[in-house]
Amino acid sequence: MPTHLDQPPKAGSRPRRWRRSLGRLWLVAVLSTVLGSFIVTAGAADAAAPSLRFFYSYDFVINDAAFAIHGTFDDVFKALHDCFNCNFPVPGAPAAFPAEGQLMPLEPCIVQPVCVNATVKAYARDQDGYLELIAQPGHFDGAGSTVTFRFYTDSSGILHLNVVSYVASNPSTANPPDPVAKNFANDTWREFAANLGIYLYSHVCGGQYCPASPATPTGSATPCSQLSAVICTGGTATVLDSTCPGGTQQWFNATDLNNVSMHYTYADDSRACMRVTYNMYPTTANCSFWMYVPKGNATGDITFGYWDTSGTKRTWWINENAVDGWQYIFSAADVTQIQWQDNNGQYPNSTELGWSSDNQHGFAERC
Repeated sequence: MPTHLDQPPKAGSRPRRWRRSLGRLWLVAVLSTVLGSFIVTAGAADAAAPSLRFFYSYDFVINDAAFAIHGTFDDVFKALHDCFNCNFPVPGAPAAFPAEGQLMPLEPCIVQPVCVNATVKAYARDQDGYLELIAQPGHFDGAGSTVTFRFYTDSSGILHLNVVSYVASNPSTANPPDPVAKNFANDTWREFAANLGIYLYSHVCGGQYCPASPATPTGSATPCSQLSAVICTGGTATVLDSTCPGGTQQWFNATDLNNVSMHYTYADDSRACMRVTYNMYPTTANCSFWMYVPKGNATGDITFGYWDTSGTKRTWWINENAVDGWQYIFSAADVTQIQWQDNNGQYPNSTELGWSSDNQHGFAERC
């Protein structure tokens, strides 16, 4: 088990290993104005303001490793309110978003197996895009040390995390030394940005573009023309390999339990026998894309490839077995075409892949 200390090892001790992990933190909490206009008042009741020195300022693009996330700080705070410790990479962080002035008994394990006291109070400024933390007595950087997390959108629409820190420690006696602490903080907050990117992509935005998918009758069989869609289109099926079992007939016709005409085929592992294509209406607006999943004869995984006007291809997927009716798939701009094939990696004939060629129950593009 880790050893918990109120303070880190004394200066001059020689740790065997510095570890890059979710536990890293040079956590502090808030004071400052990142753009020179924000004044922290929330923590004024905690104690008289200590003498602080500027420590660092870092800026990170929020991305999911593949794509930069386009959105606003409202999207970030939705992710943090959904699951705080899924995103904030420091042991001791609560699952729920911290209440105003809530104590967070953080314990970063900077030098394994030693974990240090990094207790802070949290103050959120959701409406301004800030999250503020103030170090409490016993914190390794000294009570009153501060950090400000600011989330903002650049001129290209891409989300950033900016982190500014002020500390109460003396640079001649700081333990660990300033260069080590700054490197550690850089790694930790970079991880925070990466966690947010992954969570936003997968749970909030349904892709690289926010905001989250607009309200729609998810799970219903409402005709596309009643969904305020820019375009309603059915899927066009094409045989890719007539030597596959079934020859030139690679799909079956049916009517689902919502009385919607549909088609289905079987999973074919790595062999591509057929393809379904949807031609979309490209627009510079950030649009959401919805697929009607038949109720019945739809039990497999479908991986979509979609292209924009620059020719760039991206992918998204859905497990049809878990849902039916209209389902949100992704959001994007300038989409020209969507395709999927039966070579979905699932064992041949183990699952059914269902779709509709009816333009009222195919794909809907909503902008």
